[in-house]
Amino acid sequence: MKIKFLLILTTAAMLCGCNPILYRSAYYTFINETDKTIVVNLYEQNYYESAAMQIPKDAEPIYSFTIAAGEKFIKILPPAYNKPGRNRIAAPFSDIHTRGISVSDGERISLAPFLFYEKNYKTTSETKEVVYLQYIFTDEFFDLYALPI
Repeated sequence: MKIKFLLILTTAAMLCGCNPILYRSAYYTFINETDKTIVVNLYEQNYYESAAMQIPKDAEPIYSFTIAAGEKFIKILPPAYNKPGRNRIAAPFSDIHTRGISVSDGERISLAPFLFYEKNYKTTSETKEVVYLQYIFTDEFFDLYALPI
């Protein structure tokens, strides 16, 4: 009886088009299409919501990476087992306890909180096990979101 019930449930799930929950690794690629070196810093404090909207000179980043002109940086994250929803991929910096981010090209700096969310990255390919996402830094990014240092 139990086997019949399980077969009926499985068949019903297949017929209604229910998809299984996907736990996938995420490969985030940050591409520098500018002619300057870019430095991305992550901070414990969220400076974007501060009144000054700037990072104090004595603030120490808890994580940072540098991308030379024309190069890329890849950050690999394991599946997000604790995240709700069917398509569970980790946010770009979910493995680091951080609330603030800055992106600088040496002349301009941007407090870019939208880089914390995977929806702001372009998916380049995906399988059942892995999702490849990218964000491309261009001169337009700095023109739109950055201020002079």
